[in-house]
Amino acid sequence: MGRFLSIGEILVRFTPKAFDVYGNNNEFEYFFGGSEANIASTLSYWDIESSILSALPDNTLSKNIKRYFRGLGVDVSNIVTKGEKIGLYFLERNSGVRNSSVIYDRKHSSFSELKAEDIDISKVLEGVTWLHFSGITLAVGENSRNLVKEIVKEAKRRNIFISIDLNFRSKMCSAVDAKKYMTELAPYADVCFGIEPIMVNEKDTEMFDRENSTKEDIFARMKELKREFQFKYIFHTERTNDKEDNNSYYAYGLGENLQESIKASTRMIERVGSGDAFVAGVIYSLIKEKTLKEALDFGVASATLKCTIKGDSMAVEPSDVEKIICSKNIIDR
Repeated sequence: MGRFLSIGEILVRFTPKAFDVYGNNNEFEYFFGGSEANIASTLSYWDIESSILSALPDNTLSKNIKRYFRGLGVDVSNIVTKGEKIGLYFLERNSGVRNSSVIYDRKHSSFSELKAEDIDISKVLEGVTWLHFSGITLAVGENSRNLVKEIVKEAKRRNIFISIDLNFRSKMCSAVDAKKYMTELAPYADVCFGIEPIMVNEKDTEMFDRENSTKEDIFARMKELKREFQFKYIFHTERTNDKEDNNSYYAYGLGENLQESIKASTRMIERVGSGDAFVAGVIYSLIKEKTLKEALDFGVASATLKCTIKGDSMAVEPSDVEKIICSKNIIDR
């Protein structure tokens, strides 16, 4: 079956309890996460041997973070001890007419200081058959971009399967910069999650207008990107969230043919990590040699189930995800 490795920053999220807002003396919950860590932990719980390459300082909280992920079965031996700061962010959950709000405190974090020379790339990639990273990791800083670039190049030489998630965080970098970062590394990827930010050519500097695009526009964009970068698969998700916090999730996938997923809906408790659950669901399915349609449905069901679970990742059985796919109350076919 091989081994899965993700590269990314492990974060601590602070969120006001009970859909509260930032305020003096308000109570906060905190969760260990980060996109790549969320995916690795979910896959590990599904019995896919998984590891994460990251960095943390030498303190008690870092040790507890490692214990947490180790408890989910994730190999933490590639978490380098370096620097003095854990990446943090603060998030107000959306509720009704109120949108979510995020504040990052990630500058000068241990992961942002991690360099290629701090690790043995050959050792890190030993036994790895699937490598994953996201645009968030590239947006952390120059050190992170150089680190990912060196690892991805070596992974490609070893014929390791590579997936890229075009995650974009406007508070971390500009759209123009994000397009440049992703376009530089996209040629190494076999699987692409998302259709922006990335450039088909040097004139493609504006972000794709998802809000005013038809299904045909989206399909055309997917086909264009797949042809340009020779992806084996490319995925795109669509989701809506109404003022009663009902969440609907839907996805497209393009391989040899174009496929559409089931549409799943649920009352949302936690949006954080649902996109990572989709990615984990698709990767799990492809590793298990499922069809593209099966991978899409499993990914959408995973993302929908995650919306009902607090925290950044979820520890559920694959059978729990399959139940979502079979549910007549949740799925619109």
